[in-house]
Amino acid sequence: MEGLMVSELESFVNSKDTAKHKHLRDDLPDLDFAVLDKETNSALICETKWFASADSSKEVYAKEDEINHGCQQVEDIMSYAMADKNHFFKQVFGIDNGEMIDLFWCVVAKHNIRTQNKIVPVIDLKRIEELFSSNSLNTVFHLIRNHEYEIKMPDDVSITHQEVDYAGFKFKIPALCFGDIPE
Repeated sequence: MEGLMVSELESFVNSKDTAKHKHLRDDLPDLDFAVLDKETNSALICETKWFASADSSKEVYAKEDEINHGCQQVEDIMSYAMADKNHFFKQVFGIDNGEMIDLFWCVVAKHNIRTQNKIVPVIDLKRIEELFSSNSLNTVFHLIRNHEYEIKMPDDVSITHQEVDYAGFKFKIPALCFGDIPE
C-alpha cells in the first residue's frame, strides 16, 4: 500500500528528479520518497504511512503510534543526511556537491487525523496533492517546514468543550462551534 502512496506522490510532483525506496544503510529505514528541486537547490524527504480510516479510539491511538514511528524514522534519516550531505545526495540522487542543498522533511499519511509532531511535519496525502498542484516545489517545501499546510478553520469557528452527562458521569469533550456560542 505504501508503494501506491509513493507512486501517487510521484504523480503529484512536477519534477523528474525523484528518488523512491532507497536503501541508505542497514541500521536505517529505507527512504520512501524524495524530490529534488534543482532550480532552488532544495529537496524534500518523505516517509509514507498508509492507514485505513479510524473507526474507534483504539485505532486512532494505533495510528498515533505509527505516525510517531514514522517521525522517528525521518529524524534518523535526517541525522544521517546531515552528517555527510555530499554522500547522502550522491547516494539518493546521484549528484555531486550536495552540501549546499536545503533539506526539508515530512511524514505523508493517507487518512491522517491531523496528527502533529513538533519536529517532523505530518501531512495528509490529499493535502500534499493540493499543495503540489497549486504551488512550486520550493513553496510546498517551505509550507511544510513552517507547518503552514493545514487548511485554516473559518473565522466563525471556535474550539470549545461540550459537557455530556452519561450514566452518572460528566464528560468534557472537545468540540467545534460554528457561529456564536450560546450561553
